[in-house]
Amino acid sequence: MVFSNNLLLGAAGQGGGYEIDQSIRFNDDDSSYLHRTPSSATNRKTWTWSSWVKFSVNTNYNILFGTGGLTGTANDFILYFDTTSSKLAGYQNSQVLFRTSAQYRDPSAWYHIVWSLDTTSATADNRNRLYVNGSEVTSFSTAKVALTLNGDYPINNTVAHGISRGGGTASYYYDGYQSEINFIDGQALTPTDFGESNGSGVWIPKAFTGTYGTNGFYITGEDSAALGTDYSGNGNDFTSSGLTTADQMLDTLTNNYPVFSPINKSTSITLSDGNLLASASGSGDTFPVMATVCPESSKWYAEFEMVEGDSIVYVGVGNSSETARIAGAAFTNVVVGSSVGYQNGVSYRNNGNISTGGSTSAYGSTFTTNDIIGVALDADTGSV
Repeated sequence: MVFSNNLLLGAAGQGGGYEIDQSIRFNDDDSSYLHRTPSSATNRKTWTWSSWVKFSVNTNYNILFGTGGLTGTANDFILYFDTTSSKLAGYQNSQVLFRTSAQYRDPSAWYHIVWSLDTTSATADNRNRLYVNGSEVTSFSTAKVALTLNGDYPINNTVAHGISRGGGTASYYYDGYQSEINFIDGQALTPTDFGESNGSGVWIPKAFTGTYGTNGFYITGEDSAALGTDYSGNGNDFTSSGLTTADQMLDTLTNNYPVFSPINKSTSITLSDGNLLASASGSGDTFPVMATVCPESSKWYAEFEMVEGDSIVYVGVGNSSETARIAGAAFTNVVVGSSVGYQNGVSYRNNGNISTGGSTSAYGSTFTTNDIIGVALDADTGSV
């Protein structure tokens, strides 16, 4: 069974006055990334990288940005998401530069990450700084390595730079979404240059209004046919690899879409395509997967496409009290999701039957490959 919710509607945003219109989806199964080699070396001591990211989950290292890779060579200088620990880490030439104590494992959340370098700083701790959602990270499970005073490092050199993979040959790709990717050549900036707190204390984006420097760039994914286009005015376009027009997504911080949850699912379910595609092997009624939104009030709508199917496929709204069927974890609230097999709540099966609280009866037409099922929920009245 392969089931997709790439037509999922009913977004919940966190935006203020500044809206992000699209993001770029990177699927590690497609070896997708953006890459560019600068024609000339510029400031290798001081720079800032900023991006809004929404992680998916895989079994490799998710490289967000950098040169080289996890290859142990002189050109390695990367920021990556260590999926084995759910922590952010830096890497340079065979050593871990830092690894956060905090774990970033919410598959529904957009995180703002800022990484800045300034080796001209007399304070060693300020030469390599990491910020998440407006706050500087100061707690590390692997302590920060003190970079050399006035040291030149690979970023901004004439070597391959990569977004969602290192610029080198390492076969580690980021799996998830990125948007509003800014790189500032020659300045060590802080998150307030790219974001701000709204009236509720939530960190939200704002437009960067400064200068970019010679090798600086601004990647938005606005042109679906050329996702690596640079909108900084510098013309520092990135070449795309493994990406298609379908990887321009409406899912952003200011229009945050639900996806399938890698946390609320059976271990028999495999997720891909930015957690928009769910597949399961085998048969029976023990393979559910839930969405990342738990509607408790108001009206909601979602659409699911059946990409491939078998004899038992359900989609609908369920109460996730079936704890034994979802990786042994306890969850509450109503969720929208799909499963191979029975799901407590209201679900529509591909044989045309409907299940309501354990009772099954004839309902409507059967559905099959390429059919799209709409699910409407009024959580205030309990109507589906």
